[in-house]
Amino acid sequence: MAERNPDAFSRMTPEELANLGTPSESITTVIDVSDQYDRKRASLFAHATQISPDGPWREMTPEIMREVLSLEHFRKVEGAGHEAASDPLFEALGSRDSSGRKAGQ
Repeated sequence: MAERNPDAFSRMTPEELANLGTPSESITTVIDVSDQYDRKRASLFAHATQISPDGPWREMTPEIMREVLSLEHFRKVEGAGHEAASDPLFEALGSRDSSGRKAGQ
């Protein structure tokens, strides 16, 4: 893992940091999108509504930015009238569950 920039997110309170993101136990699928990193980063930075000019994302080292943006995390939400089933789309993409196991294993 790359060395963390001590200034990134330094303006956030401990409570804000604790509530950042989705809890790991809620993540059901992780997809490696590292081959799309350059396009993903460029599109995020092209829109001030996604990455603010003075926000913590701009303080990240390039290594940490690549690490963070190279994976997409999803959680499966069951709704009324929908059966719980494996998703062939995620399985075909080589997705992994929150423990790092390939989907369907």
